[in-house]
Amino acid sequence: MNRKKYILGSGKPPEVKPADMVFVDVVAWDGVDLVFDLEQPNWPIETGSALHLNATHVAEHISNFPTFMDECHRILSPGGSFYMEVPFAGNVDLAFSDPTHKRFFTDHTFINYLTVEGVHNFGYVRHAWSILHLANDGAVIRVHLAPVPDEYLTDDVLLALKKKKKVIE
Repeated sequence: MNRKKYILGSGKPPEVKPADMVFVDVVAWDGVDLVFDLEQPNWPIETGSALHLNATHVAEHISNFPTFMDECHRILSPGGSFYMEVPFAGNVDLAFSDPTHKRFFTDHTFINYLTVEGVHNFGYVRHAWSILHLANDGAVIRVHLAPVPDEYLTDDVLLALKKKKKVIE
């Protein structure tokens, strides 16, 4: 399989694009390879086809963060990784000044909600992530994630998710 690196919310790509990178945006800029809305489920990307994802200053513009994270999990291949940068909520100028920001992040957004324990405790996302690296410089949070295969979720977690899904439906 020819796995690619996806730049999510790429904006206008550089004139010279690396051959292994796919640029994704909601706007059909010159050079964007895939045009679709990251807010929607069922992205037109094959399951397990991504070696790496990059979403730099994108997630704060997403209303449905759990769906976004679940789609990222779906398209990443085993052993793949996801690098994300978001403004830190504690930096009022950066996080709150942009009127297009829809959500705010702290370190605990990733630690409390995206890990196996977070899926077990809250079930906001359907798939868990390992945190490979998390850094907060007081302005920006940089996090590098790896998808946790679903078989590592315990039966209790899966049962709780199924029950929650029935309540949501």
